[in-house]
Amino acid sequence: MIEKVISTVKNQALPLSMLSGVAGYMSFRFIHALAPLKPLADWAETTLMPGLVFIMLFTTFCKVDPKEMRIQRWHIVVLAIQTMTCLCVSLLLYFFPECEYRIVLQGALVCLIAPTGTAAAVIAGQLGGNETTLTTYTMISNMASAVMIPAIFPLVEEHSAGSFVLQFLIILRHVFPLLICPFLMAWGCVCSCRKFIVS
Repeated sequence: MIEKVISTVKNQALPLSMLSGVAGYMSFRFIHALAPLKPLADWAETTLMPGLVFIMLFTTFCKVDPKEMRIQRWHIVVLAIQTMTCLCVSLLLYFFPECEYRIVLQGALVCLIAPTGTAAAVIAGQLGGNETTLTTYTMISNMASAVMIPAIFPLVEEHSAGSFVLQFLIILRHVFPLLICPFLMAWGCVCSCRKFIVS
């Protein structure tokens, strides 16, 4: 009986997590009696969430064999589409600054230039996809966005803060702890475990 419950929860973990997140947000949004707990919820979001994301990615990356991480054809195609559409939208904004659809185009640019979410590999694994392939693309996408954002945004926003290198380093500072660091730690753990088993 207990094994059946555990199996059901494991199989339905993704939709249950999504529903619980929506329910939690709606509760704090519409139930005024929960207002005193909002500071605690904000603290949990800013303090605990990065750690939980780190653990989630670390456990997922432990299943990924770095030797199998190869750039696939679809990685290049998707990245090329992302880059070209970003350039097209940014050039439209640059040459037509008074366009009545400027806000819509800026929103589209933000959506197009954003990298693949760090949790994509986890969700792919839950849905039966190839975690290794998506982990590879997540790395490529985040590194590409770290280059594209400081290169393209000055065309769109005149008051862009800092130089290309400074903005690149700022983005990298946020990407490294939540994506690169758990990957490197997982890689180190897997390699150490293999050496220990072999010896």
